[in-house]
Amino acid sequence: KIRDSRGYNYADIITCSEECLPDYHNKLKAFFEEHIHSDEEVRYILKGSGYFDVRDRKDRWIRIKLTAGDLIVLPEGIYHRFTMDSKNFTQAMRLFKGVPVWTPINRPADSHLSRERYLQRFQPLEEEQTLRSTIVSCLRSFFQQGWCLGSSGAMACRVGAGGRGAPMLITPSGVPKEQLESEDLFLVATTGELLKIPSRAAKVSDST
Repeated sequence: KIRDSRGYNYADIITCSEECLPDYHNKLKAFFEEHIHSDEEVRYILKGSGYFDVRDRKDRWIRIKLTAGDLIVLPEGIYHRFTMDSKNFTQAMRLFKGVPVWTPINRPADSHLSRERYLQRFQPLEEEQTLRSTIVSCLRSFFQQGWCLGSSGAMACRVGAGGRGAPMLITPSGVPKEQLESEDLFLVATTGELLKIPSRAAKVSDST
């Protein structure tokens, strides 16, 4: 079901253990080197356990323990690493879209397109939430003043410090301003790609 919903059309199984993985110690050393990938990294743990470390917004490590039955999806461009626990055994299913590319891009990789996409998508989350609330409050106030009746009017705002390259929050079409919620706003990249799509809104407002 997950493969179908997310479009994964490739799967294989990797077993990380001294007996099963060729060049085991060097592979573990490479896995533990901080890196990114140019695609999502998806692992479903079948047997054993291990740790994925990921960076938070302040560049601090967060350790995630995975055991049998756990699934992790690391977005394209996130700095991360993998290591084993004391049991030294992990068997996982790897899922991929299209032809698999396992080549890591070691840090520093801040100028890599995948890292830039990641930052554009995730870094401004705090500011994004504040702006979502502000836009909704403004439009509800406009409605109460009689300035925006029904679903008329629109508002957009850039998120982050990227200037003209920053993504924009844009109000939806067809949602009455008095019913607008912060999760109803689209997040749109400068390329026009829809980074976040609200569940109930049909399309971005034509007025922006």
